[in-house]
Amino acid sequence: MAFLSIVSSDLDKHIFCMLGLSPDDNFDKAVADMITDGVTDIKDAVIKAHFEKDEAKKVQTVFC
Repeated sequence: MAFLSIVSSDLDKHIFCMLGLSPDDNFDKAVADMITDGVTDIKDAVIKAHFEKDEAKKVQTVFC
């Protein structure tokens, strides 16, 4: 699943750049990448927890 997140993130960045929605400044690009990566990490944890059967592992997946 991590591979798909990386590919999706790279495709998003490429599409945003093609549409002129990417920041011009390198610092702003780095901040946008950090935010995007953080949101992707949270999304992946929530999806993993959603499909977990064991409640103890589910809580540990989201909060650790």
